[in-house]
Amino acid sequence: MKNLRLVLTLMLAVAAILAVTSVSRAVVPDAADLLGERMRFHDKTFTTPPSVSLDQRWLQITAIAAFETQTTDPDLIMDAYLSAGAFVTYYLHADTNYLWTGSAWELESRDLYTYTSGNLTETIMQDWDGSQWVNAFRSVQTYDGSNRLFTSMSQIWEVDMWANSSLLTYTYNGSGLVSELVFQSWVADAWVNFFKSLFTYSGNRLDTTISQLWDGSVWVNQGRNTYTYNGSDQVTTILNEGWNAPVWVSAILTTNTYTGGNLTQSLSQSWAGQWNNFSKRDYSYDGSNNEILSVGYGWVSNNWNANDTDTSRYVSNRLSERVYVTFQPFLYVSRDLFTYDGSGNLIEEIGQADIVGTWTNGSRTTYTYSTSGIFDDDAASGVPVGFEIGQNYPNPFNLNTVIPYSLAGDSRVKITVSNILGQTVTTLVDAFQFAGSHTSLWNGQDTNGRDVASGVYFFRVQVGELAQVRKMVLLK
Repeated sequence: MKNLRLVLTLMLAVAAILAVTSVSRAVVPDAADLLGERMRFHDKTFTTPPSVSLDQRWLQITAIAAFETQTTDPDLIMDAYLSAGAFVTYYLHADTNYLWTGSAWELESRDLYTYTSGNLTETIMQDWDGSQWVNAFRSVQTYDGSNRLFTSMSQIWEVDMWANSSLLTYTYNGSGLVSELVFQSWVADAWVNFFKSLFTYSGNRLDTTISQLWDGSVWVNQGRNTYTYNGSDQVTTILNEGWNAPVWVSAILTTNTYTGGNLTQSLSQSWAGQWNNFSKRDYSYDGSNNEILSVGYGWVSNNWNANDTDTSRYVSNRLSERVYVTFQPFLYVSRDLFTYDGSGNLIEEIGQADIVGTWTNGSRTTYTYSTSGIFDDDAASGVPVGFEIGQNYPNPFNLNTVIPYSLAGDSRVKITVSNILGQTVTTLVDAFQFAGSHTSLWNGQDTNGRDVASGVYFFRVQVGELAQVRKMVLLK
């Protein structure tokens, strides 16, 4: 629940740090929060072609966020990837952060979001000085003619004006996938190269990411990640290498094991002439495939020693509580509590610490949303001229399936799933949405969060007065 200002500060301080290449764990305060913040930002701005699966979209977002924040811990990266994909049907308008004073919540900071024609174009971060909100940072986004994120510029508030700080520029390949990300800093009234990342693909699957630093005249290789997949397009290995001119040198290998479609273990090993155990994390799930327990281990004296555990609880398949227990270097217990509105949007997150057996408040973030384009005058409303829906994928499916659709204009959208008797099983979307490409996920459950039986189902997409129906098959 930390603001983007921490990310910006971190970016300006890591000129000598390798991008996702260090064998040792990154010692960065609140690294998970930084990574998660950038992933949430990209979820609101990052566009991929309809043919790209949600897993691949989140893998690309994770890779970009890890690169931006210089996150090197493979466990943090994997946890962030697994925690991604929280679908919000409304546009986030603002989030407000509080600190616990011992008896009451005290305002700390807030983020305000502005949208233009459905795209996030500005985020302003402000601090509370005790009597009023004071500008601190802002992020301004631009988009290309294909409605893809083109630039993201960060600025710092100096007395009475915004001063340039950093600039991210995105380049895309012929398939519409990001191929290059360049980070520049504002120095002496000019943008100066700092670092960049190159992305390659096999089909629509992310194949490699290469990190490079600018030495003043040329780009110099720093790190490379190479991904492999199983038949279900799940990431099975991530090979992390460092550059030792003129060759790549192995650093960390992360191997993922899946059971029933769920990740059950992520093992990281470091290279020293051979692969040596480094760390691992084991995962457990409930009957609805929600992660309920993860345990992190470190390899010490040829044995796995538990370092930490995360225990998650759910209400109606929404995460309601996550308890964190750290064993090393000392015992520390904390938790996050999550509250949602009737549409499934996260509206409150509270962080607490276990102090002598009592849960003590620490931090709080509240979120507010809007159902329509009230943030500017550019978001036109009304029934679109037309819309298209694609076939769900995968189909048949076992755990989850994705329903792709596109809107020619801004309109109210309702997506329902029904059985062969015409009975409504669940409603996936019922909200105002902006023009463009969209996806909706169905996890094979009814409105009450119960798994439905194998068989034929129908999804109906209604846009204004128009509707289309497609058939899908659930196999268990």
